[in-house]
Amino acid sequence: LAQMVSEYVERRDALVSALSSIEGVSPFAPRGAFYVWAELDPAIYERLGVTDAADLSDKLAAIGIGSAPGVAFGTTCDDAIRFAYSCATPMVKEGAEALKKALSDPDVLHGRKSA
Repeated sequence: LAQMVSEYVERRDALVSALSSIEGVSPFAPRGAFYVWAELDPAIYERLGVTDAADLSDKLAAIGIGSAPGVAFGTTCDDAIRFAYSCATPMVKEGAEALKKALSDPDVLHGRKSA
């Protein structure tokens, strides 16, 4: 059990670290979940060329990054997005780096440049 907990902490920390470094993204580090919830400053939409968190989630999916827009959890969560870290640790770390690039560079997000 201790090894499993350690793996999930490593995954969570990799994802939270990547998200924390992105302007306009404020992640919440959970203590017992397998996903990270992040609040989005609405200014990020204009910077990335998307209309809202749902559009952002769709663009991320198009480049192979899974997420769930906050609106899927209620209208009070419009400016939020959720990322799971329940897959293998190397995949989470690779995904966290790709996510960091996609949320920092509109060309990566829109598939005009690779992550």
